[in-house]
Amino acid sequence: MNPTSNEPKNSSMRLLPHQIAFVETFFNPASKRVILLRGEAGLGKSGALVALASKFLRERPTARALFVVPGAALRAHFVDKLRDAGVPTLSVDRYQFREMLDSAPGKQLWPAGVVAVLSREFARQEDIRDALAAARWDLLIVDEAHQFRGTLAGKVLRQVGEASDRIVLATLPNLELPDGFPEAEATVVQWRRDQVVDHDGALLDAIPRPILHEVPFSLSPAELSQAETVGEVCRMFEGGTTQQRWVARSLLRSLQSSPAALEGALQRIAEIRNRVAHGMEPPPESTDDDSLEDQLCGWLDPPTADKVARIAARALSAIEAVGSDSKLVAFGALLSRLSEVRTPFTRITVVTEYLGTLFYLAAEIESLGQTCYVFHGGMNAESRQSTLALFSSGGGILTATRATMSEGVALSEVTDLVLYDVPGREVALRQVLGRFDRFGRRTQLNIYALLPTNSAEGSISESRGLLRQTFGWPVPDAHK
Repeated sequence: MNPTSNEPKNSSMRLLPHQIAFVETFFNPASKRVILLRGEAGLGKSGALVALASKFLRERPTARALFVVPGAALRAHFVDKLRDAGVPTLSVDRYQFREMLDSAPGKQLWPAGVVAVLSREFARQEDIRDALAAARWDLLIVDEAHQFRGTLAGKVLRQVGEASDRIVLATLPNLELPDGFPEAEATVVQWRRDQVVDHDGALLDAIPRPILHEVPFSLSPAELSQAETVGEVCRMFEGGTTQQRWVARSLLRSLQSSPAALEGALQRIAEIRNRVAHGMEPPPESTDDDSLEDQLCGWLDPPTADKVARIAARALSAIEAVGSDSKLVAFGALLSRLSEVRTPFTRITVVTEYLGTLFYLAAEIESLGQTCYVFHGGMNAESRQSTLALFSSGGGILTATRATMSEGVALSEVTDLVLYDVPGREVALRQVLGRFDRFGRRTQLNIYALLPTNSAEGSISESRGLLRQTFGWPVPDAHK
């Protein structure tokens, strides 16, 4: 077998045997209309999908191909990879869509011989959804297909899928597929980390699995009192709508993250009475991207909104009285221990859920005399690339939001990963780990999770259980 036979044109990337086998499976006449690729993050799904699209358009130059991905940053990631591979590519956002409408009145909107790349959020907008469903697609590729299970996102996928000749769904192992795409009706390709090999047949996964360390800390009486006040707000939503329960979970997670994240969340909730009084409407579908106030508007009556706002204002006034941040103190102690064993190859990354926490931690890191780089969704592509290059070459500490870490970022050189906030869902945790535990790693990855020992919140126990289940072995003490 020629290992480069299915490589993208004009690309220096050399496909590995498991990637080549996947491309060959797609073009095998015996394969079904739907190809399901199940593989852990970090095994090269992006490269394989790009190679498939490249080969497909080379064999069918007038075909129409659609690539749908979860977010705008991942859209940019795939657009770059496709163009680097010499694949004609169209990055479709609102501006580009308007240009297409202006240039093709009464004609076929979607050009032939091109891969159109859209984000899930953009594709589920009504006019875009209708335009996608009205076309006939020769190839539909969906990355992170497990993220398309929402009401609108799932509808988009079903509608476009019905108008597609061939479909490729890429997902993580053991996750449910969107409705309308039963696994029994697909040709399934499974990638397992302990089975992938190089061109000489040697296992690629030679580095020991990551090791997890819990970093325990105790909340002070003032912090526990603050948590009880925040809990009053959360309990008002526990028996409510899905949106209200989402608000309760989000508020609890901001409490667990940092005073900066909590302050931002409480400020928005304290202002909710004004939005309710003015009849602000809620969004049509809940997503993690929607704000707290957007989720609450339309589901709170004015008296309840006023009560919620008063409790939130009381919790806000108590933040200053709390004093020391026990979690931040534990974080500082952890960095000091890591600094004692630092080498020229040490690379530390800290991941948090919230932008407020990111800058809060950056200030702490700099106060300790250490170099800190921030990495978040508000940065443009050039700034992100520059930041990653500086971090990779010079070391220091990279502080990043979780959402940014799940979007086409490869950090196999990182030696120590600090989960300042543990992702609340298994799929989110696995996506973050996949940015670090991937091909190219030369040393074992150490992962540190900061968790309180005296919190009564069920979500803390869930986070601890999620971590232990994911890693599948006893958790050692970080202080040993």
